Amino acid sequence: LGLFTGYAAKETKKRKEGFKIGVEYEYQFHKMTGVRGFVDYEAGDLDNWLAGVGLAFHTPKVPIIVFVGGAFELEEGKYEEFFRIAGEYKFKLNHAIFIAPGVGYDAGRRDNSVWFVGLIFGTSF
Repeated sequence: LGLFTGYAAKETKKRKEGFKIGVEYEYQFHKMTGVRGFVDYEAGDLDNWLAGVGLAFHTPKVPIIVFVGGAFELEEGKYEEFFRIAGEYKFKLNHAIFIAPGVGYDAGRRDNSVWFVGLIFGTSF
């Protein structure tokens, strides 16, 4: 279970950017694979809600996680599907708490695709 905070931006004729906050949950059914769901809100110029689900792949030796999945965006009462690819590097602070810097890209959204960077503060149970 994690809380994501960060920055999101998309390039259009005029750059749109804003603060991003969200929650995510992953059920890890194998030591290298899990199913992850997320809900995000992008504030500022972007002002929209996002939700999705996909697969998280964990590397065996290094705490790197790659996420790929489908999602939808709700902006001005309209839904649009998109594809997300993201990565993070997990730093364990103790057996249950971690911090993970991450970067991601949402492709296929209406004006232009959005990229984001931030930190995930989470716990394992």
